[in-house]
Amino acid sequence: MYIFSHTQSGIAAFRDWLAAGAPGDIPSSLIDEGTNCEIVPGRLEIDERMLFNSRYDMAVYIKAVLDKKGMAHFPVSSGIWSWLSAVYLDVLAPLNGSGGRPKLSREMDSPAYIFNPNPRKFYRHRIGAAVMTLAQLGELEAKPLLCSAPWVLSDYCEQNYARISAGRYDKLSITLANKIYWDRGTMKTKKKYDDGKPGSLAHLHRWIGQLSLNYDISRLSLSEIEAMLPSEFRLRITAAP
Repeated sequence: MYIFSHTQSGIAAFRDWLAAGAPGDIPSSLIDEGTNCEIVPGRLEIDERMLFNSRYDMAVYIKAVLDKKGMAHFPVSSGIWSWLSAVYLDVLAPLNGSGGRPKLSREMDSPAYIFNPNPRKFYRHRIGAAVMTLAQLGELEAKPLLCSAPWVLSDYCEQNYARISAGRYDKLSITLANKIYWDRGTMKTKKKYDDGKPGSLAHLHRWIGQLSLNYDISRLSLSEIEAMLPSEFRLRITAAP
């Protein structure tokens, strides 16, 4: 099907429907062309029947489609992200035998499906934030944050983005976090990665924030940052999974 974008009335209607529990099938008025939906120029197409094993798989597929026009055309404010949430809601919050959606996020204002521009909430969008994370970090560094089920915002993803705003050193922070706390053999976080003790994830983001007060981090390479790491972080790099 062709890709559409929600109008303001479409976003409002989608929000109201989600607030009511997203009962039954997705209304065609939230997907098809009309008052709530306008076609995206360029006539991009997606397969609305696609199923995905993870947020990562979903992001790879959708980004490949949007790249045909260019990601710059789809900022956080674009209605395409809520429209995509509507199209794939059966993936993000599958219906059960009773017509309910037990995996539906009940968070106020539905940031899991409708982008919230607040830096502390934008990352909660299951599709849009995943696609933008993939675009910013690349496949290798994005995968640890996105390997959860499509409807799940993983704890590792949340603990990273909850401590950093959408700034210039996000890629550096997460790349370094992946090296210290992520085990690529098991594709899981190391044990007690965020235990609050010296060398934990929270301490890493705090340390990078302090470092940015004295250095232009955008000019430093990852190896240069690693060379400055205090010993408590170095110990975590070599720690067992």
